[in-house]
Amino acid sequence: MRVSNYIENKIERFIQEVLRQLPRSDRKVAREKLENTIYSMLEAFAGDRTPDSDDLRDVLRELGTPDQAAAAYYEMRDRKLEIRKKKEVRIPLRIEAVRDTLRILMIIAVAMLVFGLLGLILNAVSDVRLIFAGCALALIVQVAQSIMQNGFGRGGYNSDRFI
Repeated sequence: MRVSNYIENKIERFIQEVLRQLPRSDRKVAREKLENTIYSMLEAFAGDRTPDSDDLRDVLRELGTPDQAAAAYYEMRDRKLEIRKKKEVRIPLRIEAVRDTLRILMIIAVAMLVFGLLGLILNAVSDVRLIFAGCALALIVQVAQSIMQNGFGRGGYNSDRFI
């Protein structure tokens, strides 16, 4: 879109006022978004004709003062951070649920071993299936914990990335 030097200078001054209020790390992205927004709005206000100072005044009135535009940028950035945090919170909760389940299964496996051995020692049972089942369950839990901790193969799951 072609605009006069006067309008370009006004836009640049507005953008500079907004950017002064933002951290340096956000300024490049904020500049691009703000420029795109302003020029898109100018195009919408002007239609087929070349935008004039009245169109720019209307656009800047819509955007508010530089303080308001900076505050709007912070609100947008904070909303994106909140969404990102919500997504990040879900993953560790799932990992903790798996870890808790594995702990419970290990307790059950140990209980099966203890009761099986006590049964054999006290001659209450002569069947060793409970001991074998406890050993098998303990082995499965150990393998699952190892996979969670170290990953499986090269591209495997590694829970440390989420903690």
